[in-house]
Amino acid sequence: MIFFTKIHPLIIYAADDWTYIGHLRKPIPSPNEYNPGKVFPEVIQPIMARISTHFVYPATKDFIYSISIVYGVVLSIFVLLYFYEFYKLIKYLFPNISFAALFLLTSLFIIFHFSIFKVENTNNRFMFYEIDPNYVYNYTVPNILNCILIMYLIRHNFKIKSSKVELCLLMVLGYFSIFSNLFSTGISIIIISLEFVYGFIRTLKAKTSPTNYIHSKWYSIVIFLFWSLLVLLEGTGSRAHDVGTTFNLSESISTFTSNFHILNVPTGLIILLSIIGALLLYSKNNLKEKDSQINKTLIICALCAIADSLFIILLCAKTGTSYIKRIGVLYGIVFYSFIISLISLAIIIEYFNKSVYILLLFCLALISLTYSKDKTFKESIMYNINPSSAKQVDNDIMNQIISNIQSEATSMTLTVTQSEKNDNWPHSNYIGERICNSLFELNIIDHTFPITINPDLQMNQKYNIEYR
Repeated sequence: MIFFTKIHPLIIYAADDWTYIGHLRKPIPSPNEYNPGKVFPEVIQPIMARISTHFVYPATKDFIYSISIVYGVVLSIFVLLYFYEFYKLIKYLFPNISFAALFLLTSLFIIFHFSIFKVENTNNRFMFYEIDPNYVYNYTVPNILNCILIMYLIRHNFKIKSSKVELCLLMVLGYFSIFSNLFSTGISIIIISLEFVYGFIRTLKAKTSPTNYIHSKWYSIVIFLFWSLLVLLEGTGSRAHDVGTTFNLSESISTFTSNFHILNVPTGLIILLSIIGALLLYSKNNLKEKDSQINKTLIICALCAIADSLFIILLCAKTGTSYIKRIGVLYGIVFYSFIISLISLAIIIEYFNKSVYILLLFCLALISLTYSKDKTFKESIMYNINPSSAKQVDNDIMNQIISNIQSEATSMTLTVTQSEKNDNWPHSNYIGERICNSLFELNIIDHTFPITINPDLQMNQKYNIEYR
């Protein structure tokens, strides 16, 4: 929790950050919205902003800091649930595994998220990084939701037999996992579809009732129907219209393959060697029939990693090949690689009891690699701006708006930082209107008024802001 509230806090800064703390849409997919199917990110951000305004801001007297605290705490909760679900998954697949091995596997899973993209001396990305807080809740958190969903489904063999409370929670999780971000849905919809087809083929071969099988998989069918509606809406919405009709498959493939250089070599080697070790055990010790659930999980996860890669390549060929360089877009592929490698390590540990000590050495090596003082992570703020500087700029902008209200002026010119972009992004030409509207929606100010922005390099120099 400290990591996302103190060490790398989520500070709203860019125009989109300001827009979505105020804009609260109905929690249903709608063709009238610019992003018809992005229900989750466009509901949770304004709700968090309202929580911070009503419960945290009165205590801190600092609006920007209050938003940052709630954003960080909520993200931390999602991440903790995600790690806990992995812990439960390994415990389910390997019921006889020692607590020490289970603890170390979970620790390694956590460390992987911070080491896999650590290749530079400074400004390294990690699995929960995005370019700004709005993108964190548009990409990172939807990815986490979909991963939690599929780990839960694997643990229950994709059959839902829960209490009414748990069933309601699962429906909410499935609904918001799908109606969140089309890129993120590849994580869950692919494995749900593959598992359904795999089971259906086995049912036909066994000459048992297909009707009973379909009835037992009602939840998977509901998720697929949700996803079909999402694709239909996203394909006909305003954003799809802005994307246009181009389809650049060759560029998407070449951009995807260029991502290998951003992977951390030691982490990649551990993942690769663990998979090779497990394969050697399978081939030499005839373990193929020992644990059918483990085998099934490994095979489906491997197929999902390949299928999600194809899904991302095709989707980015349509939406824009620049997306394919983003961690939030590659998340599912990397996640499945983690799952395969750590299940493989668990197989090795189960076969060689004392290999848990090798795992401990892996953990220690990765910790030293990841948490060196000389190797820092990028900030989830546009252009990697220092959080303190971003907060100072935000407070300056807010003070200008509040001073204008106190002077009872009917309009104002808002001084903002200057960039080389035509629209002055991230403090774009329309940011004044968006900030004003959001502050009004959050009851920070009591009315809106026309705002014209005045980009000024002196403001950049005052707060040590560089856009590069």
